[in-house]
Amino acid sequence: MKSKFRFLTALLFLFATVAVAQESQRQYLSGKGIDDAVSWDFYCTKGMNSGKWSTIPVPSSWEPQGFGTPRYGLGKNMVKADERGIYKHEFTVDKSAKGKRVEIVFEGSMVETTVFVNGKKAGAKHVGGFYRFKYDISKLVHYGQKNSLRVEVDKMSKNGSVNSAEREGDFWTVAGIYRPVYLEISPKERIEGFAVDARMDGSLSVDVRLLPRGKKYTLRQSLYDLVTGEQVGEAKEFPLPKNGDVQLQNTYNNVKTWDCESPNLYVLSLDLLKNGKTVHTKKERIGFRTVETRPNDGIYLNGVKMVFKGSNYHSWHPEWGRATSKRLSIEDALLMKEMNMNAVRMAHYPHDQHFYDVCDSLGLMVFDELGAYQASYDFEIGKRVLTQMMEANVNHPSIVAFANGNEGGYDLDLEPVFKALDPQKRFVYHPTHYHNGFDAQHYKSHNYGVHTFHHSRDIFVQTEFLHALYDGGAGAGLSDFWEEMRTSQNSGGGFIWAFLDEGIRRRDLNDSIDCSGDKGADGILGPHREKEASFYTVRDVWSPIQFTRRYIPESFDGRLKVENQYLHTNLDQCNYIWRLETLPTPSAKGQTVAQGKGQFPSAEPGLKAYMKLNLPSLRNADLLVLEAFDKEDNKVNTWTWPIKFPMDIAKRFVKEAKSDGKVNVETNGDKLTAKADDIKVTFDLKTGLLTSVHNSKGEIPFNNGPRFVKGYELKKLEHKMVGDTLEILSRFTEKRSWAKWRVFPSGLVKLSYRIFNIRGRHEMLGITFDFPETPDLKARWLGKGPYRVWNNRTRGQNLGEWGNTYNNTRTGAQWVYPEFKGYFGDLYWAEISNNSQSFTIVSETDYSFLHLFTPEMDEARNCQLPPFPEGNISLMNAIPAIGTKINSPDNTGPNGQPHSLNQHGEQKPLEGDYWFDFR
Repeated sequence: MKSKFRFLTALLFLFATVAVAQESQRQYLSGKGIDDAVSWDFYCTKGMNSGKWSTIPVPSSWEPQGFGTPRYGLGKNMVKADERGIYKHEFTVDKSAKGKRVEIVFEGSMVETTVFVNGKKAGAKHVGGFYRFKYDISKLVHYGQKNSLRVEVDKMSKNGSVNSAEREGDFWTVAGIYRPVYLEISPKERIEGFAVDARMDGSLSVDVRLLPRGKKYTLRQSLYDLVTGEQVGEAKEFPLPKNGDVQLQNTYNNVKTWDCESPNLYVLSLDLLKNGKTVHTKKERIGFRTVETRPNDGIYLNGVKMVFKGSNYHSWHPEWGRATSKRLSIEDALLMKEMNMNAVRMAHYPHDQHFYDVCDSLGLMVFDELGAYQASYDFEIGKRVLTQMMEANVNHPSIVAFANGNEGGYDLDLEPVFKALDPQKRFVYHPTHYHNGFDAQHYKSHNYGVHTFHHSRDIFVQTEFLHALYDGGAGAGLSDFWEEMRTSQNSGGGFIWAFLDEGIRRRDLNDSIDCSGDKGADGILGPHREKEASFYTVRDVWSPIQFTRRYIPESFDGRLKVENQYLHTNLDQCNYIWRLETLPTPSAKGQTVAQGKGQFPSAEPGLKAYMKLNLPSLRNADLLVLEAFDKEDNKVNTWTWPIKFPMDIAKRFVKEAKSDGKVNVETNGDKLTAKADDIKVTFDLKTGLLTSVHNSKGEIPFNNGPRFVKGYELKKLEHKMVGDTLEILSRFTEKRSWAKWRVFPSGLVKLSYRIFNIRGRHEMLGITFDFPETPDLKARWLGKGPYRVWNNRTRGQNLGEWGNTYNNTRTGAQWVYPEFKGYFGDLYWAEISNNSQSFTIVSETDYSFLHLFTPEMDEARNCQLPPFPEGNISLMNAIPAIGTKINSPDNTGPNGQPHSLNQHGEQKPLEGDYWFDFR
């Protein structure tokens, strides 16, 4: 993808510009991430593999490596896990570093860390697990010789506020040196750091900290395009005052701004000159953009109102804990972009620097967060770790907001510290609370949001909503929530909880993946980034290119109305390809009959336009497929619109099955058996139910139906030959309601039903049959797929032929996807088979659903236990919705409600027409 190439090119340029003598040099003592971790000696005081020296990869969390005691931080029955890890490592420092400043830097070690170099303490114990800290060890190291490093890491803090903020949250409280460790070697006279305010108009303000002062020192400021390496404007020199703040001011003409759709980046280089000679250089990537919070209106980026489409994100890997890598950061950010997200919330702590770098490069707006789950740090500790967080993160253009803790973990006394350390004065919000005109409530129901928050004047962003526990939330209800979010005047969008299931490898439980029950199983993806069905729903709902069409009529003239939901991009920068296809029957494959490509019409963000597809005649086509690509050639979404419907495909199937045979009928008491071709079907003359099916291979155990999900009382049953076809007609007490079996000479069997006068509210409607559940089952079907659907999560699955083998996946607790069991949408036909038999169901009913066995569901506050029919194979007219961990289905919006049928007047009947091929 072009965006990947641009990102890699930018990194190469950055690395090239870093490798100069005047810059600080890094010497890694650990790996840069989990992909190149370095083995250190390790001793754990308690739990698994404790009481003996071993080795451990650094960086990593020690629990998934088989040490200590895994501990989830939330709940009344938290296990006690307060072990200490002791690390040892040897390193050398080149003699050329003597006379320079040598610092040992820890990007992250949790939760309390004490460092010794050559037996001497490097400095005060560091408290706080999510922050970069360092020690000046220039006087402790032996240059040109081996040096010993000893690091003692306590899993729990002796400070109660740190434990409340970091160790008792809704996440795994793993421990260890989980981010890189390196030496930073700098000249004695150096630039410590700087903070920028780079505006969309090209103005640049730079606050520089801790510099030598005097007439002989000056600063030279240069700017380079990150991709091309070309210098922007001319370098400018600034004399340094003897005291006071150092602030550099400059303006650049014709800079390209940074936003989530065009993440243009530059390299800002500051050179410290002494008597005209460069003694130190410091470079950072920056982006020019302006972030504003306009009261009673919204959050604006470069003058454009933002509507955030994002997820909450843990830095996590099941085999490594909180330790990650640049590769994993790229993969995760690309998955977010694939879901058409434009933002990410760092829950509930600052993350790895490479993840911010990737957000800068790929265009993800970041809500950065001070670590504090539902209780804040003591002020002095909070001020120290906030300073560390801001010094590390302040220049990332992707960061558009800061959170002062989470869900009550706020310290208002820290608000001035945020402002003092951020020259951009980005807004500081309080997740799940109202603060300074910004409302960040969590998990409000759809109706409450519609009638309260979206009708107020305060800026409203749900920084957590649609909790994605197991198979609920995330995509379920998103289309209803999103319609309100994107159209409400005061809405800023929202962040789904959460990106991935936080499961940890349990070495003490046979290397199984543990999500601590329903606490960590709340991702759109599994712990190894396995895609759940909601992934594709989110992608479809949050596609910046939107169509409202559901099917293609015979009168279609090639025109499609398209809406541009980008924030900054004109639609004419995007392209598409289209295909006309034939749909497969159970015995014949589909084909592409025509294809083409084009450019979308001009439409500014928020506007609609008509596009014209230059299609040939639709006479020989069944399906129109359209794939959209953004200006970087990344796929945005795929849409499929049927031209032919189930009845059309069924006619082909029936035509293929014509026969000159006949139907032989036998009755034996209450049983009626019909034989045709090589099939034998038996019906119960008291109930009208199918009781057994046989073909030349033997029995097909499909029987005991049709039983209606909503029961109807049988009034009368009759059977007769109509020409060469057997008919068995069941009439019900409901006026004009009936069900009819027909057995044809070809051996095909057809079932039709019409039910009138259905009243009330129903979670599901349809018919069901019995069929045994065995592990050798397979399913092949034409319909929406390949994932199952719920009534409030039908989007994201496309029409086509799909196949799946049996699995018993409990979504979010196991990760074999797509799930075999559940409801599947827009059924045309389905072939069910095992090792000995198969049969096919062909639908003539538009927008019906196939229920294929009943999945095992993990209970979560009873919000996620939708009903299923009693049988194992059902043909459904209506299916239930699913809830979230927090809200029941009816609180997720209109599509989460039970199906309400008319109480007055005539209505269309509940109807279905299905063919069965048992041959």
